[in-house]
Amino acid sequence: MLKRFFIFLFVFVLMSFSYSTVLAANNDVLEISNDYFSFTMPEETRGTYVVQKRDNGIFIIEKFSEKSGEGGFAFGLQIFKDPKDYAHEADIDKFIKIGELTDTKGTIYDMVLIKPIEIICGDGEPIESNFNRLYDFGDNVDIKAINGNKYIKNKGMKGEDLYRDVLNKHIQAINEKWRYSQYKNAGISTLYLAAGKNRKKQMKKIGYAYYDINSDGIDELFIGKISKGKSNEPIYDIYTIVDRKPEHAVSSSSTDKYFVCNDNFLCRENFVSDNENIFSVNYFIGNSAKLKRQIEFMYNSNLNRKNPWFRTFEITNYQNISKETYDQGKTNFNEYKKFDYIPLSEFK
Repeated sequence: MLKRFFIFLFVFVLMSFSYSTVLAANNDVLEISNDYFSFTMPEETRGTYVVQKRDNGIFIIEKFSEKSGEGGFAFGLQIFKDPKDYAHEADIDKFIKIGELTDTKGTIYDMVLIKPIEIICGDGEPIESNFNRLYDFGDNVDIKAINGNKYIKNKGMKGEDLYRDVLNKHIQAINEKWRYSQYKNAGISTLYLAAGKNRKKQMKKIGYAYYDINSDGIDELFIGKISKGKSNEPIYDIYTIVDRKPEHAVSSSSTDKYFVCNDNFLCRENFVSDNENIFSVNYFIGNSAKLKRQIEFMYNSNLNRKNPWFRTFEITNYQNISKETYDQGKTNFNEYKKFDYIPLSEFK
């Protein structure tokens, strides 16, 4: 049911609410609101949930699970003025931006859908059916701003609205025939030069794509070479959104290459020399352009000629492993994503 992208195992404890439970008028009232927004629950959910409110948020709990102490948190909606307040590494819940709300003073808030990563509810019918119905409705809730506030669904989330200036900068670099040093000084990939010096060909050979790699509701921007067939081409540049503004994350080079693997990870192939190369699996934390490493494999015959295969989950503590373990570990992340890039020549 959930789109999961962390390999290591967490033990989750359901969020404990310190605020008082607010029953929706004996569970018969379907329209729910706070001072900023409202939404209407489906008729078929009547009498199956309780409502909890705090910190400008509304949380829906499956009624019978909550009564028996079995959790039952199905989904929540909450507004945040600062993305840093919710966009962080996965904890007990998943935070997904779904739009922006502007209050009567002009203050912008991110509207965030909160879903449990680990589902905890009572067993058996009708509890499980009730919970699933509530959980699924969270993905389709229709939010309305009230009291003079304004809400726009999907605002501040879609690539076509977020990265126009970034793409214009890259097009400018091609049009002005930047040199190697100019690309380096601008902090973007030098692989554009590999597409040739002809400006028109570069504009057709290099493309862009939008993709939400960390499933936080906000698109990242990927720029790379348009290739035919099934060959895996490295991503030239990746941008993400930090504090509602685009920020450059990583660039590939001829020896240090990035690929999206297994949908939600960013794999890095770093060729140091014939005697040393590194393969790491990384992920983005929301509202950050910094990558966090999940696992890293290293081949280094300088450290151990007889057994040059290593692995680490930490920063520097490498463990010697067998070649079979090394090969199998890398194979777990060999599903490289091939983007259907839009040529820069078609950007308007």
